[in-house]
Amino acid sequence: MLYAGVDSHKQYSKVVLTDDHGTKLARASLLNNLGCFQKFFNQATEPVKAVVEAGRTWGVIYDLLESSGVEPVLANSLKTRAYCQSQEEDRCH
Repeated sequence: MLYAGVDSHKQYSKVVLTDDHGTKLARASLLNNLGCFQKFFNQATEPVKAVVEAGRTWGVIYDLLESSGVEPVLANSLKTRAYCQSQEEDRCH
């Protein structure tokens, strides 16, 4: 299983792909359209689970991920922030 973190914005998303050990395999800034998401995630050699904040654009991003063969997971931004603040600085950036 591979894991992706998705930082979504209105017109684009920043995506980081990691393995089970947290090793960064790829990172990209993708336009929020199906072609860009599919091109990026089609490179994955294993199934991907991606976390996305439940913000204003979460529905669009969720659909793009799902349509690209990725299992989307919603994160509560307040809980995510609290978790990051409780961890070492370099683990959350």
